[in-house]
Amino acid sequence: MAKPYREGLGWSFRLRMRGQDVYRSGYPTEAAAVKAQAELRVELGQGGKASGQGPFQTSLAAAFLKYAEERLRQLDNGNKRI
Repeated sequence: MAKPYREGLGWSFRLRMRGQDVYRSGYPTEAAAVKAQAELRVELGQGGKASGQGPFQTSLAAAFLKYAEERLRQLDNGNKRI
């Protein structure tokens, strides 16, 4: 875990997660910087996951087929007539 460091009159931290470099500064205390860093880790860690086998292993046809199945199912449920 990256440790916050003193910079000028405040505290800062640098963080790299999932290929993103993040720099934040201006925290009044080290504890505030640690708390912000923990919140940011949770936020960045909750990113969406690829559907199916991911973008590099799924063909365009398979992606469109999956999309059509999901979308048509939603459209069908909303248009039922009695």
